[in-house]
Amino acid sequence: MPVPSSSPLPPRQDRRESSRPSFADERHCHLPLSSLSSLREDQGGPATAVADRSGRTPGSGFLPTTPGEVVNRSRCSASHDTDENLGPLPELLADPTITEILVTGPASIHVERRGRIEKADARFASAEHLVRTIQRLAQRAGVRVDARQPLVDTRLADGTRLSAMIPPLAVDGPVLSLRRGAAPCRPSDLLARGSVPREVLDFLEAAVVARVNVLIHGEPGSGKTTLLNALCRSIPHNERIITIEQGVELKLDQPHVIRLDAVAARDGAIPLEQLVRQSLRMNPDRVVLGEARGLESWEAWQAVAAGQCRMMMTISARDPRQVIARMEAVARTAGDHMPRRWVRQSLLAHSTLLIETRRTSGGHRRVNRVWELSGSRKRVRFRLRGLFACKATSENPADGQFVALGRVPRCLSLIHGVGIELAESSFARRVL
Repeated sequence: MPVPSSSPLPPRQDRRESSRPSFADERHCHLPLSSLSSLREDQGGPATAVADRSGRTPGSGFLPTTPGEVVNRSRCSASHDTDENLGPLPELLADPTITEILVTGPASIHVERRGRIEKADARFASAEHLVRTIQRLAQRAGVRVDARQPLVDTRLADGTRLSAMIPPLAVDGPVLSLRRGAAPCRPSDLLARGSVPREVLDFLEAAVVARVNVLIHGEPGSGKTTLLNALCRSIPHNERIITIEQGVELKLDQPHVIRLDAVAARDGAIPLEQLVRQSLRMNPDRVVLGEARGLESWEAWQAVAAGQCRMMMTISARDPRQVIARMEAVARTAGDHMPRRWVRQSLLAHSTLLIETRRTSGGHRRVNRVWELSGSRKRVRFRLRGLFACKATSENPADGQFVALGRVPRCLSLIHGVGIELAESSFARRVL
């Protein structure tokens, strides 16, 4: 019987020594949008990316295809410098005066500069170029855009909001909207811009220190988040603050701040109302909602009514009565079957200021009105007491002049209780 050969077996290759390429750094690249102007990896030298199993290079994106449609890959690689970069976006984003970029087609780009929308002298090479740009931006935010998922609404690393749609959802071609996040703003910046007078700002800052609830409302783009950012800097440093946002925009410098972010565009996102409930278990002194759109606003109001914390938030609404109606509608859709009387008693549980912001015809964002929500909890009646208002004058009919309406706020006793002296004469009615 032949003896088997005693030659040694070939050595097993250690998995750690495998030379298989990894694209983790490429696929999960999170870069701030402010640094997009320096992205020139596709122009600074030969391409070093390796195609994956689907035939795409990492970071290149892909075009939405329908059955029977074939993408010309050779043509895409030949136009590498055109289709793979971000087109005119880096140049537009380098302009600090531009707050929003609106793209409705390859040749139709508008920008918002100093509150006014104007057409930009720029364009994309083609619709495919625009689609690839959208896909590259979405990839840096960790989401995917294709024919099966033609919609994206998320925020980039620097807080810029990305909203885009591609075919087949967008019938006439891909559309893109980039809006910068709210810049850090201090109360002194509001005074320098003329967004609010000194006496009104002093009153609002004192109300924040006195733990009065603050609700900022207005139309989209009227400066709600900017005002909230400025007022949050008046919160005392000994308070425990929890901010809840959908895309981080608030920038607080207090030492005891917990920031929670719900990203709705990613898988497994946590709803805002669940974050509000979870935050109440962390013993907060103040909860700040970046923008209330649904059940999270009612969850916060219930916590305020129970005395668990104080609240500051923004909401999109034209006037205070629409804010109240929206709160009641949200409470009815919460599924708790609460009677209307109990809902209104919750809204009247503690002193609340309603601040209305407005964008003027000249594009200037400013505080338009300040209201105090009061009323009888026993009779369940609301009463909106106007404290300050911006009224048109013959000298300035467009922007108007801010005046006091002659009503002393009921929260003035709370302000005096924390050691801040505000004279009642600052609320005296003024004749224009």
